[in-house]
Amino acid sequence: MRRKRTLKHQPAVKLKSKQTLVYAATGFAMAAIVGVGVFFYLNVGNSTSSLAKTKQNEGYTSSGQRDWSDNTTWTKSHNKMNDNPGDNLNYNFVEIYGYINRDGDLKVRGKTKLTVHDTLWITGDLSVTGEGSINIEDGGVLVVEGNHATKGRSTIHNKGKLVVKKDLVTKGGSKIINDKDFYVFGTTSSKRGVTFNGAKNISNATIANKDSLETSNSKLYAFTTGSILTLPTTLTYFYARIEGPNVVVTWESARELNNDFFTVERSAVGANFENLARIPGAGNSQQPTEYSYIDSNPVQGISYYRIRQTSFNGKFEIFNTVAVFHTAISRAD
Repeated sequence: MRRKRTLKHQPAVKLKSKQTLVYAATGFAMAAIVGVGVFFYLNVGNSTSSLAKTKQNEGYTSSGQRDWSDNTTWTKSHNKMNDNPGDNLNYNFVEIYGYINRDGDLKVRGKTKLTVHDTLWITGDLSVTGEGSINIEDGGVLVVEGNHATKGRSTIHNKGKLVVKKDLVTKGGSKIINDKDFYVFGTTSSKRGVTFNGAKNISNATIANKDSLETSNSKLYAFTTGSILTLPTTLTYFYARIEGPNVVVTWESARELNNDFFTVERSAVGANFENLARIPGAGNSQQPTEYSYIDSNPVQGISYYRIRQTSFNGKFEIFNTVAVFHTAISRAD
């Protein structure tokens, strides 16, 4: 007799197979999710951290007497960066050494710290936003031909000379700290929580006007109200380097107007410079002229060199300062 096959247990078997497949698929999916998470943690997370760390150390340092847009003006902290900082700064630092001319507007944003050690001349407007800051060090000069605007939690700290030839407009929670000479030729206005030397009163920062600059500092007044293009002498470069037991100072003028002589000056501390040598100038010249001086008795350790140019009428101009580190070297008798 043929026996009939029963199917009463078949649905349970199929259901169990389906459940097994579901469990397996779920396990594979979870493993894939965990794998992707681990991949992103180990790769993307580390990459993001690395990029953030790199950005924290990104910045530029200027030197010489050059234009802001000239790539030779800048030394960058990382090779992957652009050759110059551009006009919209978002770096960790920008250090100004030398006589730098920014033709046009300049924006400082993010957490950028712009520090002026020597001279920065901006022909347009200057704005500082976010947590950006501008620090004019003792001996530094910042000239803004246009308007100077601050907002957000930005900070302006002047320990040198700051001249704004139009208006100063401050708002947000920005801070203005003035320890030295701050002049605004136009108007000064503030809104919404701006502080001046810790107080909300503008007068607390002792910001002076154009007339005050003319009477109190005639040299700075003549400098800021004239044109930087009429400087009697323009330097292409200025270097100080170690050569054996000596320090060799070299510079080149791109042009000279009524230039009587140069004076090479040296300091062991960056102030109270002493005269080392007087080098005759070319008078009036439109051709590049190179000069050099050998300091055969340099200061051991760090020292600073700079050039002073004096015209026939007795007026003078001091160019940028460079530093060298000289170790003791025995000299032959």
